[in-house]
Amino acid sequence: MKGSPQRQHLEEALTGERAGSPTIRALSDYAMLKDVEWLEAKRPVREHSREERERIVQKAVVEHDIDMWRVSRDVLEYFEAFDNAEEILAPYVATGNPDVNPYQLFLDDLREINRGALGDSYTHREPLYNRGNHHDQ
Repeated sequence: MKGSPQRQHLEEALTGERAGSPTIRALSDYAMLKDVEWLEAKRPVREHSREERERIVQKAVVEHDIDMWRVSRDVLEYFEAFDNAEEILAPYVATGNPDVNPYQLFLDDLREINRGALGDSYTHREPLYNRGNHHDQ
């Protein structure tokens, strides 16, 4: 969230990044993958439900995007950022509130920074499923 220490850390880490850069994409993909894992662990859904199928599809789409970067000309930049994403997300995960999805908070901040400070030339896809308003939790 704007003004938080986590947000400040993220803005410092992204200094000089262009909108939609491989670094921003890698951080976003990493966080979306972790977001699905967090939801699976913290908010289980019924087997064979619509929500379960949506999570499976969301994870498959993110994993496909990650695989597609392997053939990109920016592959080294992307995977360097992906490999270091855990360090950049650490302040979000460290908040320790089990009811708040730290990966969704990170994605919200990343999306806002990317659109605002970096420009509107890149908009990452919205999640396939509705997570509810996590800021009120």
